[in-house]
Amino acid sequence: MEILEIVLWECDYKIIRECEIALHEALKKIGLKAVVTVNCEPPLIARNQLWDRLPVLEINGLYFSLHPGRAFTVEELLRLFKVIYPNLNSEAQDKKGN
Repeated sequence: MEILEIVLWECDYKIIRECEIALHEALKKIGLKAVVTVNCEPPLIARNQLWDRLPVLEINGLYFSLHPGRAFTVEELLRLFKVIYPNLNSEAQDKKGN
């Protein structure tokens, strides 16, 4: 699988840090590699109509928000990645088998 590009949209530095930690932990657990950038530019957040949904993850051009005003947890992110990439479990098992 290629390296993903993920954008974390958020302005609160505490939530950004919590989300970054959870995101890196979840990616490590499922064996995905990603370049994670943070976008906290108010004009862009407003233009994309994301203020009421922050924090938001942008993955493959799609926006995902779980609980506005609260950082993502590792468990929530693992469930999200399994929905976005349903073949992750079989790919991970294939790699272990080889």
